[in-house]
Amino acid sequence: MNWLSYRLKTGLLGIKALVDARRSGHRRVTVDGDEYRFVIDSTAAAWELRFVHELERPFYEAILDEIDEETVFYDIGANMGFYTLLAGQHGDRVIGFEPHPAARDLLLRNIGLNGMMDDHIYRIGISDEETTAGVTDPYTFGTASLDPDGDMIDVRSLDQVRDQDELPFPDIVKIDVEGHELAVLRGMEDTLVGAEPILFIEAHQGDHDVKQFVQEHGYTWEPIMHRPDGNVLGRADPKQNSS
Repeated sequence: MNWLSYRLKTGLLGIKALVDARRSGHRRVTVDGDEYRFVIDSTAAAWELRFVHELERPFYEAILDEIDEETVFYDIGANMGFYTLLAGQHGDRVIGFEPHPAARDLLLRNIGLNGMMDDHIYRIGISDEETTAGVTDPYTFGTASLDPDGDMIDVRSLDQVRDQDELPFPDIVKIDVEGHELAVLRGMEDTLVGAEPILFIEAHQGDHDVKQFVQEHGYTWEPIMHRPDGNVLGRADPKQNSS
């Protein structure tokens, strides 16, 4: 998809999102034959659902191909829960992380609406240190990022959370953290060594640094989608498991 087609497509999605928001209530989407319900209480929620469902299909189809009934799935940057719900439908256990207050509220509502358990949804930021930070979202909660002037949240590394809360090792980790990917990866090095999970990552403004990091840690890197906005959605596999 070239830049012009992308702009036209996203513009059309924006119009559809406005219509969805005015209708309010819930919206149903079908993925791989399964139906999911999402709360639509704002234009931001309507836009996020439209964008992911219609523009990230190759990415979520690649994830679904790797999930089975025994899969433990970590969703870092879970947002309103699109990937959380897909993994919950097909896998064994989902552990989600979403620091943005509005997004996490919507995530929990969507989990309840689809009959899932929400006992392992964390409202913390994942990075490479234990600290506090602000989180803000200048456009929609789908673009939330760390900002010192935002709402204060706790920040921990994934290895800290997993060790302290005695969580199971993940089989698959999805990372979408608006440019904070390397810090997340640095904070999960013990997890990479101990579990060798498959990683699905949205690399913001190019994948050079993410590719270099995963390759230095014994992984291969395969782009799945190159978006015209500069982001690359791809997967990293342990070398011994890649074909």
